[in-house]
Amino acid sequence: MMKQYNAIERLLYREARFLDEHRFDEWLDLYSSDAIYWIPAGHFDIDPEEHVSIIYDTRVEMERRVARLKSGFAYAEDPPARTHRAVSNVEIDVTEPDIVVSSVLMLFALSKHKYTIHSARCEFVLKPGDNDDFKIARKKIGLLRNDEALDHIPYLL
Repeated sequence: MMKQYNAIERLLYREARFLDEHRFDEWLDLYSSDAIYWIPAGHFDIDPEEHVSIIYDTRVEMERRVARLKSGFAYAEDPPARTHRAVSNVEIDVTEPDIVVSSVLMLFALSKHKYTIHSARCEFVLKPGDNDDFKIARKKIGLLRNDEALDHIPYLL
């Protein structure tokens, strides 16, 4: 179990680093082909098919979002925010065949001379991948301030 825990923790840290370094193609490679990337709005236990979300992307929509970021036409990210993500409080619940992981995310962002901090509890559903690795099948980001006006959040959390 310890080897599995270490691999999962490395995955979460790698995801944060790829986003901080704007390595979006490598970030996408961490996700399965049927992945869902979700940031609920207002309440954490809503049905994203029935209620408004901040983001509710399928893998195809994630790819479009990354293409827009790389195109130079993502005006909300011009210039791109400089970010640092801190991942902590990693907890793992193994329920075959998936693994559910929760963690706390602190996102520090600097954009247009404005410094913001976002806090979130993240929930991941992981599927076994190749070479004792995992793919992210679902990421739910429960922003602490998801019921308030958000001045600026980076395109991807």
